[in-house]
Amino acid sequence: MTQEDKCMYCGSSSYGTGCLYGPKGIHVHPHNRGKCIYCGSSSIGSGCIYNPFGKVHVRGVDFNAMIKETAEHGITLGYLLRRLSQPIKEWHAYKLGLIDEMGNIKRKPTLALEKVAFSKADMYVIRLKQMLSEAEIDILNNTVYLKKLDEVKSPQQMAEHYELEIDVEYKIKENIEQLQNIIMEANNLGLDLGTIEKLIVKSFQ
Repeated sequence: MTQEDKCMYCGSSSYGTGCLYGPKGIHVHPHNRGKCIYCGSSSIGSGCIYNPFGKVHVRGVDFNAMIKETAEHGITLGYLLRRLSQPIKEWHAYKLGLIDEMGNIKRKPTLALEKVAFSKADMYVIRLKQMLSEAEIDILNNTVYLKKLDEVKSPQQMAEHYELEIDVEYKIKENIEQLQNIIMEANNLGLDLGTIEKLIVKSFQ
């Protein structure tokens, strides 16, 4: 059996449902060149019956782009949920006197530190916080958390999932620290934060 015949998650040669570790239980064959990674078809466009994210056939060459998009969405969702759940009094923008405890702007950020503490993304989060109740935010967080738990089927998988989560968390923190150092160094050398922000977003493309 060649690498092209195997599911990247469980090593099976099967297509479709039945994978213990794949997204929504679907086998994924990213190395099967010229064929859909989910159903094995050589067709292009709509018609895949196993794609867990839609009905379009996905070829191996498109897989990395899909992973990047999924990661980008996950990072965005994680940031949004964390900020929505965090009391405004704990925000650096509040401690710097830029906003009050309700999120209303007291003064515009002028210093570099203030601009980092209160970005445009934070303004959107405040608008959402003002639209949603605390109960609705809790329900949103719990729904995402329970959905993740539901993907793990057995105690053995839960243990493996936890170990993998710890390992990935450590690696992500290492990379985030490196990214923070790069941002500070670039900013100290004269690159404005807006340009740095655009470069970070561009790196996902």
